[in-house]
Amino acid sequence: MNKNIMIVLGGAVAVALAVAMLVQVTLGSAKEEPASAEEKMEVLVASKDLSIGRELQPGDLRWQSWPKGSVFSGAVIRTEDKVADEALKGRLRRDVAAGEPVLRSALLSESKGNFVAASLDPGMRAVAIKV
Repeated sequence: MNKNIMIVLGGAVAVALAVAMLVQVTLGSAKEEPASAEEKMEVLVASKDLSIGRELQPGDLRWQSWPKGSVFSGAVIRTEDKVADEALKGRLRRDVAAGEPVLRSALLSESKGNFVAASLDPGMRAVAIKV
């Protein structure tokens, strides 16, 4: 190879190494904030995959720590133990994946009748027929 090309190539490699070391020193000195400083709440989540229409059992749900800023409306938040018992009295309106927060809108209460009756919009009717 040409002598000038070797000199330019060697200089480029030396500059690249110098820049890499400078970036490593600059980024390595930055301290990260501890993630545990964020306030947490306990949210009711599914302990396993739950299918639509399933009547909830005590082992289906569990409390899980959740960042307070990430909790959205409709999630069942632990304020009293009664909230967990209240959530256990319904059927699921939709599928819920394991670890997914259980929303109040995903539950059908027992006071609304059976699953079909509870899933009907106001003013609608359902009739059972033999097939």
